[in-house]
Amino acid sequence: MYATPKNITGISDLVSWTATTVPAFGIFVLIMVFFISFFSLKNYTTERAFAFSSFFCALIAFLMQMMGLINSRVAFITYIVAALGLVWLKMSNTVEY
Repeated sequence: MYATPKNITGISDLVSWTATTVPAFGIFVLIMVFFISFFSLKNYTTERAFAFSSFFCALIAFLMQMMGLINSRVAFITYIVAALGLVWLKMSNTVEY
């Protein structure tokens, strides 16, 4: 069974309890944030949407790592994806007006 929640007084306690109950909770949140931000930015080019979404997920991954919701390996992979997105954006030759 699941652990009984005790002394949940705020949103951070609720998220921490959920992370102990569902081990991959942080990964699911990062994937969800990436896809929501990517598809909401599809009126821009794919390179821009991917770069912003991956950078935004890297910021969230940093915060989630500080909270202990994800391990350093997941955060490192997110940082690499963000760096690749920024390189892809820099190397693209599309000009928007």
